[in-house]
Amino acid sequence: AISILEDFEKQLVEKWDLRIGSSSRSCMIAAGGPDATVSDKWPTCDTFQLLGHTLQNSGSIRPRWKNTKSKMWKAFWANPGSRDATSLDARTPNKLLVKSVVPQLDYRCSRWPPQKTISVKLGALQRKMVATILRIPLFPGETVPGLCQEVRQHCRSSLYADRE
Repeated sequence: AISILEDFEKQLVEKWDLRIGSSSRSCMIAAGGPDATVSDKWPTCDTFQLLGHTLQNSGSIRPRWKNTKSKMWKAFWANPGSRDATSLDARTPNKLLVKSVVPQLDYRCSRWPPQKTISVKLGALQRKMVATILRIPLFPGETVPGLCQEVRQHCRSSLYADRE
């Protein structure tokens, strides 16, 4: 692997007079693979950034999911979850959710393998966002479990009604 990296750097220098900087040098060995001694010039790492994506030696997407979730909440609070959005008609916040939050997910998970646990977490995140947009009040005499059930029903119907 190191000889490939060295050859790549040699080609960069010969053809474009470019060099790989010290902060960009790394070599990742698959988790569970044989331990390899790598030169000081090419330090080993467990994770690294590549073209905006985090790669991990185990193939796990957990670090990327954590980052994606953070970016989705940031987009949510800046758009459909903002105070300014409370004055909008009922359908506009859902459209804002689709136009501002969903692209964050689409971009960041484009290379993820499907995983049931992440799918469940994504569903919960989506319900929380939609429930926040709906702002359903607790009426006198209504129980919290009853409100939760009502919110779930509203979330489902709201999510599927605005898919375009």
